[in-house]
Amino acid sequence: EGQKHWVTIVGVVSNTTTNPFQKTDQFDEVYLSGYQFPAQRGTVFFERSGAGNFVEDEFFSTINGIDSKLDILTIEDWELEASAIATMTVTFRDTIVVCGLFSLILAMSGIYGLTAFSVEKRSQEVGIRRALGATDRSILSLFVRQGSRQLIAGLAIGVALSGLILFAISSILGLSTVVYSIIYTTVIISISSIVIFAILIPARRAVHLQP
Repeated sequence: EGQKHWVTIVGVVSNTTTNPFQKTDQFDEVYLSGYQFPAQRGTVFFERSGAGNFVEDEFFSTINGIDSKLDILTIEDWELEASAIATMTVTFRDTIVVCGLFSLILAMSGIYGLTAFSVEKRSQEVGIRRALGATDRSILSLFVRQGSRQLIAGLAIGVALSGLILFAISSILGLSTVVYSIIYTTVIISISSIVIFAILIPARRAVHLQP
């Protein structure tokens, strides 16, 4: 550590990438001599402009001219390979989105039911507060403040965990920052609205009950 490692650059590549999820101009790439980084196997990318069989023959001839002892296992079309990877990525992304929507709906249903039930159980407390002179507005404000504290704590934990998960799979999903922002905003607004409604509806029903 702390020492500089020198490498020999044998060529410069422009507007290229070996990863279908990266833009071609996202990174600067150079050719490095393979003798500096010996490996058991490697991948060679080349651009073709003719028919498939002719290109393969030329490729084999060129490789044999460099080193006849090299073993070439397969030759694959990069465009087809990248298209297959992209198709799998889209399928994986759509599956995550659909599962996320179902999870959001289930979570909203459970949050509403649990919150509304907890508020309804405090109907007797509402009657006591009214008997002691508390106004309906102050009672509703009390329930909203208490529910908001729990909501903020839950959202903080959820946003932190989901952020870690999205950071881990962001390169696979291939979504832009704007899309992530829209997703975060939609989820936060949806859950917040459900919690507020789950508090206000049973609380208003409780304050209108006759003692």
